[in-house]
Amino acid sequence: MNSGAVGSPAPAAPLLSSLAMPPSQVATEVPSQGIPREKAAQALLRCQGTFLVIAHRAGWPLPPDEERVRELLARIFLRLDPEWPDGLPAYPIARPAGHPASRMLQQRVFQRTAAELAHHWEVMSRRFGQQPPPVVGSARLLLRLIARQPGAVGIVSADELPAPAFWPREVRIAAVLGARRGKRMCSRQLLETLYAEADGASGATSSRAMAAAGAARGDRTGAHGDAVMRNRDHGLRRAHPVTAGHKTP
Repeated sequence: MNSGAVGSPAPAAPLLSSLAMPPSQVATEVPSQGIPREKAAQALLRCQGTFLVIAHRAGWPLPPDEERVRELLARIFLRLDPEWPDGLPAYPIARPAGHPASRMLQQRVFQRTAAELAHHWEVMSRRFGQQPPPVVGSARLLLRLIARQPGAVGIVSADELPAPAFWPREVRIAAVLGARRGKRMCSRQLLETLYAEADGASGATSSRAMAAAGAARGDRTGAHGDAVMRNRDHGLRRAHPVTAGHKTP
């Protein structure tokens, strides 16, 4: 990881092209088995108000303590580091302005005001040709994109998590931010148990069933869904070389 370098990751063509792919080709999603409904409900209830850092399974694990997780996420999402510590290109995916996850990033991870962030991106654009990460509104679409692209990372609110049956096996919960202490603490291990059962389950959820479930939830996860990735100058469509020696703006 080049902590003093500023640059873009490799081209995100696989990530962007997955928008046009049918759900059955984006990720292998299977029904969860063996987790009692009551336990699942209790797990999600404990996690209300928390945020989960979700990432593709490929790559390295996030640090164990929340402070280091925040520091790393800040550098990735602010385009100060183009890759993860193991050298895997990083593909951060943001949420819309005003979304709880977006507000959490600004206040607790970046710790910058809106004006400070605007200045940061002005400097990054002018000096290094960098633009903010693409934006996705739907948690379901975010999961699909992360499942498709190694190195991808995003943040979801626990309140918008989909049913375990629609959790892509390629996505893992890398960290939980804002968990409460004590008996009602939101446990990453508990959530991983709940959502990682797809690894051992058998049988695939059909595209028709997935589409029906999405329609029932009001989701639109196709290429023209309500959560369309925004790329302000198509910066993620091409690679920028890492420029060594540049300091943090």
